[in-house]
Amino acid sequence: MASKPRSKLLSSKNMSLLIGILIIAIMIVLLRNTIIIDVIESKSMNLNFFMTDVFGRPEEISKGVYKISKGRGVRNDVAIFGFDEKSLEDLGRFPWPRGVYADFLSNVNGEGDVKPTGVLLDVLFTEDSQNKADDLALAAALSRYRDNTTIDLYAGVSKQIPTESTEIRARIEMLGASGIPSNDRTPQIVNVVTPPIREMIRSGVKIASATAFPGINARLAQKEADQTMRRFPLVVKINDKYYPSTILWLAMLYYKVGLENIEVDMGKNVILRGATVPGVKTGGSKTETRRDIVIPIDNQGTILINYYGRPGTFQVRSFSDVVNAKVSRKYFKDKIILVGVYAEGLQDIHRTPYGSMYGIEMIANALNQILNEDFIHMSKEWINIALIIFFGLFVSYTAGRRSILISYITTFVLVLAYFVVVVFLFDSYRYALNLSAPLITGIITLVTMIVYRILTEEKEKKAITGMFSNYVGKSILDELLKYPEKLKLGGEDKTITVFFSDIRGFTTLSEKLTPQELVSHLNVYLSAMTDIIFKYEGTLDKYVGDEIMAFWNAPVEQKNHVELACLAALEMMSKLKELNASWPEARRLNIGIGLNTGIMTVGNMGSKSRMDYTLMGDNVNLGARLEGTNKFYSTNIIISEFTYEHVKDRFVCRELDTIMVKGKKKPVTIFEIMDTASGVLSG
Repeated sequence: MASKPRSKLLSSKNMSLLIGILIIAIMIVLLRNTIIIDVIESKSMNLNFFMTDVFGRPEEISKGVYKISKGRGVRNDVAIFGFDEKSLEDLGRFPWPRGVYADFLSNVNGEGDVKPTGVLLDVLFTEDSQNKADDLALAAALSRYRDNTTIDLYAGVSKQIPTESTEIRARIEMLGASGIPSNDRTPQIVNVVTPPIREMIRSGVKIASATAFPGINARLAQKEADQTMRRFPLVVKINDKYYPSTILWLAMLYYKVGLENIEVDMGKNVILRGATVPGVKTGGSKTETRRDIVIPIDNQGTILINYYGRPGTFQVRSFSDVVNAKVSRKYFKDKIILVGVYAEGLQDIHRTPYGSMYGIEMIANALNQILNEDFIHMSKEWINIALIIFFGLFVSYTAGRRSILISYITTFVLVLAYFVVVVFLFDSYRYALNLSAPLITGIITLVTMIVYRILTEEKEKKAITGMFSNYVGKSILDELLKYPEKLKLGGEDKTITVFFSDIRGFTTLSEKLTPQELVSHLNVYLSAMTDIIFKYEGTLDKYVGDEIMAFWNAPVEQKNHVELACLAALEMMSKLKELNASWPEARRLNIGIGLNTGIMTVGNMGSKSRMDYTLMGDNVNLGARLEGTNKFYSTNIIISEFTYEHVKDRFVCRELDTIMVKGKKKPVTIFEIMDTASGVLSG
């Protein structure tokens, strides 16, 4: 006999939960202890930016010429003047004499309040120039405009740490006054620091780091697993002091906050106390409010850069136009001016979520978000874990209890809905829900469950087919294969209609035929009767010589099982009439049929080596005795009063008698079925 279907423990319902919990546990371990999820999530962050910008892509107005829509949130008071191709043509080969930068500062700063809020020269002046007079000219200009001007120092991370010279140490000491005492044990991240030359430091100009960091977090950066520039420092720790970065200095100028009003809580935030926040113009004058500006930072003092669009989102003008005094000073009033490389040959190009971008554009994006207070907030770890648990349990529950097609559709809808929510939250609130971990959890759970079901259910289908293909018709077998959970093999008590039939005078018939003829004759008869049982969705229990035992309402539930059994009995008599007409008189058969309905025990019964799906109980015995009672009443189909109660309105029945049956304390009224109420079978 075929092997039994798998145990309940290994059923799809139970295994789906176990598989879901296992995958959830693995995903949580990967999330907390490895960079695998971080690496994938960094790509998801790129996708977030792409989807935000999906309707604002550059429009090609002619071959190689694109019109770039102004990004949402891009400010008019942040202006870039780039070292572009035009500037290289106007001013000659780069690097230029440092007096050029002095001219630039003179041309942007007018008299009185006709001057920019802040100016950043994103240039390293870490070595003396060939003409010392140029250094002194620039230092003088920096001293003159030190209140609103910032220049770069180099502060980076290198695997090969160069020996720090006495000169560099001396320059770092000169910066001390512009640092904020750290008063904490946060480690210093940068290991290479190179300030500008002494003349620039003595000018009193603001000196700050403009080095961006890769990776969505420090862990990725340390492993060098993500080289995309995603973070910009607010403060840089050097020799137990926090030094504001270029963007923080410019923000301080914008909000009119001094160094003494900056609070640093590493890993949490930088607070600008008592900031003056410009408001909307009313009646030609600006309104201002005073409040604290809180900027979230990670444990390296960096913020995630909120990119407002692809390269070219911020309008860039030629640096040389200002040097040559072609731009009115009024243009610069109350603006923040960013000066830096904007030509490919000058190399300051970095990988960003939008592709290659100049460093000065990255600074513009980072500054823009501080002025807009438009920061990216990453979802907390506990939220990510909760999402992993939800996706794992939801998909495992669905995949274990629904069809494979429904599981695919449900998971697809869930994934799509979550993707839309993630994009919406990022686009509208710059809140970055973890996209990759929940989706990976859901997809892996679905695939694992589908593979498990394909492997185990195929085996189960073979077991069910082997067990029931000879007992039930195709429709019942298909139902069992589709819903194997309907099959209960351990034995259960339920209401069943049992059927017995037997050939009258079989002994006399067997004496007239040879064994081969008898077997052939019986096979024709039994085949015809079995086909009718299957036609009416009955379960064939067994053949005992010329006797047939069958039942209805197991293994599949059938609401009309009594009616189906009665219809099968009537059609058997009709079919036997046809067969007898085609046989010689000596081979004609007469049969008796007994039907009873009641509580019976049904299930797999037998030994470990051989089992049969069958019935047992007093009501089974009553059905067998009713079949034998036909001889006494010269009838063909006898049903019990219990069967009669279910079909009395749908069949023509004749009450025969009330009899006592062995095993029953009360007498049982029996009936003969004559036909259906409509007379269809006899018609």
